Amino acid sequence: MNPCILDNKCAINAECYGKNHRSACRCGPGYYGNPQIHCERVECNTDHDCPHNLACNDGRCINPCAENSLCAQNAVCYVQDHIASCRCPENIPLGNPFSYCERHTAVETEEPECKVDIDCLDKLVCIREKCIDPCPVIKPCLENARCDVLNTVPVRTMICTCPEGWITDVDGVCRPSK
Repeated sequence: MNPCILDNKCAINAECYGKNHRSACRCGPGYYGNPQIHCERVECNTDHDCPHNLACNDGRCINPCAENSLCAQNAVCYVQDHIASCRCPENIPLGNPFSYCERHTAVETEEPECKVDIDCLDKLVCIREKCIDPCPVIKPCLENARCDVLNTVPVRTMICTCPEGWITDVDGVCRPSK
């Protein structure tokens, strides 16, 4: 007789099997954890289970640049074969991307601060060759909404969100949820 029929103490996502005439538990394929308490789904076990631009961290495929970039403030983090690395942007070509990047020094002509959004630090955009926060300038959000800048490339994206406990009505205005 299968011992799991009488004595199955396995958690959800765990499977019961007979071992020496007693029931035993193990996490099912694609899951890990304590099979008597909780088995969690894993997205990956190694970097090679993830796309080349992501790395396996604690069972999840993540962007290693988003996790703890070691790049200098104005350097660009990029991922190649699951590993984060840094480079100085083309418009700031001098220096070490792990400590500093600097521009060529012009003798009489002043270089613009930026030409495209990626030339700016995160959450800033290039407007009239200056890196600025676009939310207070463009004011894309309606009453009570919060403006956030996403670090999309090649152009930054602004999104408007309602505060916690608020919802968007049919006119796009944030109202308290009832």
